[in-house]
Amino acid sequence: MSSSTVDWLWVTLAGVYLNVNSYCNYSQNRGHVSGANICSSSVRGMDNNTRFTTYIQALEQYANREGTSQIPAAHVEKFQETDIALGAWAGYIRQRYRKNQLSEDRVQKIQKIAHW
Repeated sequence: MSSSTVDWLWVTLAGVYLNVNSYCNYSQNRGHVSGANICSSSVRGMDNNTRFTTYIQALEQYANREGTSQIPAAHVEKFQETDIALGAWAGYIRQRYRKNQLSEDRVQKIQKIAHW
């Protein structure tokens, strides 16, 4: 895949589209996360359901370890040898949750997590 193709590759995070290059540059320029780690993550090649399940599992891992699911926006979680931009994802999911834009199945999955 050429560099220009990657620059315009769109990723779906629970139905919210982000331009990978813009997101990585935004995060990296602000010192939040290593954009290279997020951009090279195997997460972006997953279908929506697999990606959602992976992020839910990473959220459960974080909640079990920290005792809360209140995640800093810039937090990156190491899950199964992959860097997950969990803080950004949680923010998008919370926004969609408040606007009733999640499927009932997804709502049930996130409500099982402590302190959601």
